[in-house]
Amino acid sequence: MINMLTRDDCITCQALYDKYQLHVYQLVGARIARLYGRTGGVAADVGTGPGYLAVQLARLAGADVLALDINPAMLELAEDVVRRAGLDARVTLVQGDVHDLPWPTGSIDLLVSYTCMHHWAEPAKALSECYRVLSPGGLMIIIDARPVSARTISSFAELMPEPEYFGIIEKAYLESLSETDARAFFQEAGIPADEVTGLEPTVEDIMDCLESGEPFEIPKTSVQIDEPTLWMITTRKPLSKDSP
Repeated sequence: MINMLTRDDCITCQALYDKYQLHVYQLVGARIARLYGRTGGVAADVGTGPGYLAVQLARLAGADVLALDINPAMLELAEDVVRRAGLDARVTLVQGDVHDLPWPTGSIDLLVSYTCMHHWAEPAKALSECYRVLSPGGLMIIIDARPVSARTISSFAELMPEPEYFGIIEKAYLESLSETDARAFFQEAGIPADEVTGLEPTVEDIMDCLESGEPFEIPKTSVQIDEPTLWMITTRKPLSKDSP
């Protein structure tokens, strides 16, 4: 049985994102759009939560977005986020499980999952499903939290003094996967991990956000986090019909 967040838990997560992480979704969206090439097509946001990244993919990557989450309470929040962004026609909300995706083989041009992999019951199986639905030449980007030092955890506690918000962040990092762990799951699934990097915002990401025309603001804080807190694995499905 899947242990889903309650509706109240989902609302708390959204409040955390609203207060501290909206700019992160914009920066991540800018990076993904640049890697993807802003070429339209069909994108899937697997584990969309309240839909913030799905909105950015529609805006910045020019894609029609399928935003999937297993939790109906999250999708209820995402529906409001998408509507307020004026993107109802570009973002379709889908309830479903990453281990059994509801899309035909080869139908998705860009598949993204942001900070969800550490929740997956069977990561290799889920990755196989993600790769199955990816079109030839399609791009898959998996991003998740990486184990961080006690000093960084303390920095998050200082940055987010609200216990209910810090608790969410702390849990994510305590449950996180290392880059080595993630590579092993890709290998088990028989999928190449073309590039594995730490994900930190760059000047180019910031400039892309500023030039998008959407409001963009990085919160001012005296708290310094001196190590990468996320990793990103990208892989592009070969065009050859003989490829896996």
